Amino acid sequence: MEVNADNLATLANYLQQTLNPDPNLRRPAEKFLESIEVNQNYAILLLHLIDKEDVELAVRIAAAIAFKNYIKRNWPVEEDGDDRIHASDRNTIKTLIVSLMLKSPESIQRQFSVAVTCIGLYDFPQKWPSLLPELVDKFATGDFHVINGILRTAHSLFKRYRYEFKSQRLWEEIKHVLDNFAKPLTDLFVASTEQPGVLEQLRTEVCECAALYALKYEEEFAPHASSFVVAVWTVLLSTNAEQRYDSLVSNALTFLAKVAEKNCYKSLFEDPGTLSSICEKVVIPNMEFRESDMELFEDNPEEYVRRDIEGSDVNTRRTAACDLVHTLALNYEDRMMNIFGQYVQLMLQKYNAEGASCWRGKDAAMYLVTSLASRGSTQASGVTKASPLVDINQFAANHVVPELQRPDINELPVLKADAIKYLMTFRSLLPKQLLINSLPLLIQHVNTCGVVSTYAACCIEKLIAAGIVGGDALTPHAGPLLSKLFAVLGDVSDPARHNEYVMKAILRTLSSLQAAALPYLGEALPKLAHMLAVVSKNPCKPHFNHYLFETLSVVRLNAMLGVFQKLIASKTNDHEGFYLVQTMLYKFGGPVMQPYLKQIMMLLFQRLSSSKTTKFIRGLIAFLGFYAAHMGADSLVELIDSVQTNLFAMYVERILLPDLQKVTGSLERKAAAIGCVRLLADCQRMRVNPLARYWTPLLQALISLFELPADEYSLPDDHFVEVDDTPGYEAQYAQLTCARKTSEDPLGSIEDPKRFLAERLGALSAVAPGILPPLLSQLDDSHCKVLNNYLSVYSVQIC
Repeated sequence: MEVNADNLATLANYLQQTLNPDPNLRRPAEKFLESIEVNQNYAILLLHLIDKEDVELAVRIAAAIAFKNYIKRNWPVEEDGDDRIHASDRNTIKTLIVSLMLKSPESIQRQFSVAVTCIGLYDFPQKWPSLLPELVDKFATGDFHVINGILRTAHSLFKRYRYEFKSQRLWEEIKHVLDNFAKPLTDLFVASTEQPGVLEQLRTEVCECAALYALKYEEEFAPHASSFVVAVWTVLLSTNAEQRYDSLVSNALTFLAKVAEKNCYKSLFEDPGTLSSICEKVVIPNMEFRESDMELFEDNPEEYVRRDIEGSDVNTRRTAACDLVHTLALNYEDRMMNIFGQYVQLMLQKYNAEGASCWRGKDAAMYLVTSLASRGSTQASGVTKASPLVDINQFAANHVVPELQRPDINELPVLKADAIKYLMTFRSLLPKQLLINSLPLLIQHVNTCGVVSTYAACCIEKLIAAGIVGGDALTPHAGPLLSKLFAVLGDVSDPARHNEYVMKAILRTLSSLQAAALPYLGEALPKLAHMLAVVSKNPCKPHFNHYLFETLSVVRLNAMLGVFQKLIASKTNDHEGFYLVQTMLYKFGGPVMQPYLKQIMMLLFQRLSSSKTTKFIRGLIAFLGFYAAHMGADSLVELIDSVQTNLFAMYVERILLPDLQKVTGSLERKAAAIGCVRLLADCQRMRVNPLARYWTPLLQALISLFELPADEYSLPDDHFVEVDDTPGYEAQYAQLTCARKTSEDPLGSIEDPKRFLAERLGALSAVAPGILPPLLSQLDDSHCKVLNNYLSVYSVQIC
């Protein structure tokens, strides 16, 4: 069989048929291939077909499987048996198979690997001496697709050494493998793994232990401190920037920092030459931004942020170097500022002169300035005390803000992240106006690269939380800010987009804006609702989820209050407004609703003054009764009087006493009754002027509420038709099943208001004997008789 186009096409056709599910077509093709495999060049034709990239991959895989099975069946030659493979084919196969295997797709590569193992079982190493050198040569390609193929093949080839019977021939073969493969494999391992070796791990642990001894056992460690410092210093000078040394270097720097903290070791660091050497040879090299840092910055921003601003458990070189500088600056401030300040100036001058190519120098300079200047900090406020020898304001104006003012917001992202971090770190000490003026610049950088976006969002959130950027300063920028924050989150179906810093910034922004956030809620609410639906299915990031729930509480709240304001102004729908605000108070609770309560009361009494209807009066009495029952009667009096002095007294005299009987509906009457009980029995203000004169009339009105039917009298304005209510086109109304009012009684813990009245009066009498008889003596005979009946039925005595 010649290796030509016609034979390749014929072979491909039959291989295609072997993939056919119809056995009438598949089996004849399989039989044909078995019948021709004894022909010379059959295996070579298969190899050439596999090598043709224009052939369908399924056919190439079928050819690889056929080749593997051909080798398994025919490569071994039994003693005195016939060799079914031509000698020239054997040599050609061994010449082609390795290079073809390593460049093929993995699905084909695996088939070849088995074939190579089968051949090697009989020919390696005596009849195939070129195999190992050929495999080793391919290590140099650096292509891990090729390297993985080599390793897979080597594993298949060498694994039989685990169970082969001991013999001289076996030892010779293993020696041949070790001589040719051991060193290249070791070199490959050293070149390609980033993990620390055993020696690095041991040195890392020694540095950690030494730091603990220096910190905890000062007296015992003192005689050894000098030699340890020298040894650690030597290690630091001998390690390079490779990632596998990161833990060792950070622990070594931490050791030096712990030693430098102690007064007894001051002599080791006092010499200016020592400090200069530390700066030049240890601190600055380990502060420099490496390629591995850039990979983390670009490819895994979440991990970069976690290490840089969260105080991660993973200690980095930069963090450890910053800690060392900070410690030295506390003890040797003048000398440190003089020495390190020179390096900072040199790096900044080089950056100013040569531009973007020297950005790493400015990055290190900004880290040095932050470490030198910081003297005290808190989580909430950032740095709260700075060195008087560092002008942080001037540095911000000259070197920080200009990085954020670059026309290209995507240029030099690391320096932009540094600049934002500087503003965030020194926010409590920088001029307020500088930070407010920087707000538009921060907003511009919200939706850029991952780390910069996160830093910008985090910085904005902290400026708002600290009160530096208030609602008035934030309002003009609210639209662009919220738009960019939501754009960062994008498609939240991807958990990688669940950025907790961005979500917290959204929360802080909407919370600060308060009512000014209403114009943006129409766009924000659907997005938040979608996020809620996504995270409920896969709640993988708890901090993001928490801030999302908080945001929904702040935004469902502002939006709901806007709806309440519209409903309460309508004579037709004011009852829905009462139901809404009562539900909000019941579900959200007092602490959440507290900032809005006075405004709610103002709206209610404004409506009462401008457009009083019987329905509104009924709703108002029931709602205020619910408030007194839920939040306390004294709290209700204080709240209403905060709207206008003595407003509660006017409410009792003009609304509650004359109109309590008009309240209808079982739950509404119950709320009104319990509220009145709270006023009578629990409210201290009701027992002193100017409210004391209403105590007995209120008790009589409450007894009448219990004993008499509802008053159906209506006011003239009750039948007024609003413009919005005039007849016209109206879509058919269909009640939403999931939006029906619940029958839940928010005051369900109190079953019988009459019993509640009797028991609360009894409790008041027990606490303050003698206070009730004078008040009860003012009741008329009919009301007194009814009250005595309540007290008798529920076994309550008044004294």
